[in-house]
Amino acid sequence: MSHPFEKETIEIYLRRLSDLAGKRERIEGEMKRLETAIRSVLALTENEEELMPYLERLDDVLKPEGFTEAIRKVLRSTNEALTPAEVKERLPIAGFFLTGYSNPLASIHTILKRLHKASEVATGTKDGKATYKWRPRGLLAAAARRRLIAKGN
Repeated sequence: MSHPFEKETIEIYLRRLSDLAGKRERIEGEMKRLETAIRSVLALTENEEELMPYLERLDDVLKPEGFTEAIRKVLRSTNEALTPAEVKERLPIAGFFLTGYSNPLASIHTILKRLHKASEVATGTKDGKATYKWRPRGLLAAAARRRLIAKGN
């Protein structure tokens, strides 16, 4: 990229992408607050017949996410490093239920390793157990840049 036009174009696109990412974060935050409020009110309902239509509508609106995205959501929701077992404990709070998974912890381990390989999470240890922590966007970009440079060599 030796041409100023190319650099300027990329800068414009990056600024726009950054603006959109910020808007997405604000929208996702508001959606999470509304979902939490709805689930809190629904938790007060003991009549399952009354409850189910609302849960179905909630799922229709939110389109339940995939396993990997749910794990990302759990990791983004905290500043602490989590073990795979702690991630598993927090998935229902994030709206992802593990019913139907015969060995969810194995799947969680696999997904976390894949996220680490993609530089989306940092690893560490806590009490001798592997931990995973979401990388802030700046660190994620730096890791991606290092990967690109390494591939070029």
